Amino acid sequence: MGVFPSVDAINQFRVLGQNYPAEFGRSLGGILNTAFKSGTNRFHGTLFEFARNSALDANDYFSNRNKRALPTFQRNQFGGVLNGPILRDKLFFLVSAELLRASQATQTTASVPTLLQRQGDFSQTFTSAGALVQIYDPFTTRSNGSGGYVRTPFAGNVIPKARQSRVAQT
Repeated sequence: MGVFPSVDAINQFRVLGQNYPAEFGRSLGGILNTAFKSGTNRFHGTLFEFARNSALDANDYFSNRNKRALPTFQRNQFGGVLNGPILRDKLFFLVSAELLRASQATQTTASVPTLLQRQGDFSQTFTSAGALVQIYDPFTTRSNGSGGYVRTPFAGNVIPKARQSRVAQT
């Protein structure tokens, strides 16, 4: 079942790993049996907050190396439990809530295909070391005889139009 109660709302739990009683039916894996707290004739409650922000975080190696500031990060996880009587000695309530607010900046480095690459021409595609990135024909894969495989490169490092996906071209 997809219930994720607050830790403060749990009275007891039991983990069953194998040989479960028949009441649990057939199940693969383990069973987590949880009992919630019950109400009482007096009001009881708890509150909590877990706060984390970038003021206490360290910057990563690459951002320091490129003189980039630490991105903003804020996370507040908070909640509480309240229980008590509705009708004395007869009817009780339990309310539990757990909330999360998170805000963080992200940095992404990506590359997009050049106009030539979108046309299937990789003759001008080089690694950061200046070596040509070779494009191979996947349909020419064959054994090299020593446990590995080889493929034939596309002529001129250009994928022929007939081999390009119409969907990708669009």
